[in-house]
Amino acid sequence: MLTQFLFKVVYFYLIGFFLAILEIQIEGEHGWAAKLPTWRPPKESKIAKF
Repeated sequence: MLTQFLFKVVYFYLIGFFLAILEIQIEGEHGWAAKLPTWRPPKESKIAKF
């Protein structure tokens, strides 16, 4: 029972660690997805003011 619990703790820790590393690699030096290819509303639109 304790070994199953420890296995799950280590498993989820490793998953979280590797997903965090992946996120850092995707964002790169710009951070907060500033340069990722995504749709952005024009600055003069009402949606952009939110």
